[in-house]
Amino acid sequence: DGPWDGFAGDLWACGLMLYSMVVSTEALFAAPILEDRLFGELCVKGNIGEQAEKHGKVTGKDIKLSVDLIDLLRKMMKADPSDRLSLKMVTEHTWVKDGEETVCGKLKRKFPRNPRQNVEFWG
Repeated sequence: DGPWDGFAGDLWACGLMLYSMVVSTEALFAAPILEDRLFGELCVKGNIGEQAEKHGKVTGKDIKLSVDLIDLLRKMMKADPSDRLSLKMVTEHTWVKDGEETVCGKLKRKFPRNPRQNVEFWG
């Protein structure tokens, strides 16, 4: 185990927050250790879509995450910090670049790609 990589830690936390926002649940586990079941499912096994659907069944929501979103979350939430995406790689990921907005696992709309359109879009 090498020195602490704060950037990789921040990206992992951002992945957890993004998962929490799109699934409408907290991706909390007792500790980020292999013995924690949810940590193992999300960050070690990469079962992002399966866990989201499982949460949906419990809450009565139909949660289906897009393939691109699952791919992004898997790569941001890898247990091994050296395997995670860099911030540059996150910004270049298809899910981010295409502007997909997913709420509770459902595609709501595509955001405009032109930054000037974003101002008007939210205007």
